[in-house]
Amino acid sequence: MPLTIDTFITAAQDAEWSEYMLLAALKHYHDDFNQNKLYPAISELIEVTALLESLIMQKENIEARLPKLIVGVDTMKNSLIYGKSSDLLPRNTVFEFIRFSLPLLKDILEEANAIYEFVDENIQIREVGIIPLYREEGYLFVPDLKKSLLHILRFELSLFTSSGEDMRILKTQQVKEIGEEDKDMNEVKIDLIRESPEMPNPATYLLETDLDFPFKETILPIAKRRLMSHLAA
Repeated sequence: MPLTIDTFITAAQDAEWSEYMLLAALKHYHDDFNQNKLYPAISELIEVTALLESLIMQKENIEARLPKLIVGVDTMKNSLIYGKSSDLLPRNTVFEFIRFSLPLLKDILEEANAIYEFVDENIQIREVGIIPLYREEGYLFVPDLKKSLLHILRFELSLFTSSGEDMRILKTQQVKEIGEEDKDMNEVKIDLIRESPEMPNPATYLLETDLDFPFKETILPIAKRRLMSHLAA
């Protein structure tokens, strides 16, 4: 099962079970990364790690605002000894478990980030044919070297507003897949124009790579991110 905040909250009732679930999930993620499968594991790790760090920070901010208590007297210095009132609070099993978990999550996330950076460094986005001024809609060609296939995706870049901020989202839909051997990308683009004449000169891009990593779990998600960066440049 994927890691969620519930995995950590249940530590209040059964810390041993939560630890078992955590270690089982981490092993599953580690096995995926050993096979160069990044998604959805890396997204789940990033989300849950960020959430746990936020909870720890909020707890520390609250404790910092609590008043100080007099806990004793230093007779040598003739001064009072202060302690935090939070020290008198009952131990919280959930936060103890979160502090135990965070270093483990960060270690395996570092492993995932290393794979991501390696893939990102070994792919390129190349323009196919003439690129029009309107680039928010078109095609992306992504190879699957394991299966010797070329996936043809239609993409659309749309703008929406969330919390007062403009954000862009890339929508993709696979049109078809073809055998990759000896294909001229310009001819593939011309065939697409014939099939969809409403797009007489679509913005078309090819992802180039020599990596035969898993397509669905690694190559495709990173290809979409790279296209987003290319269109924003």
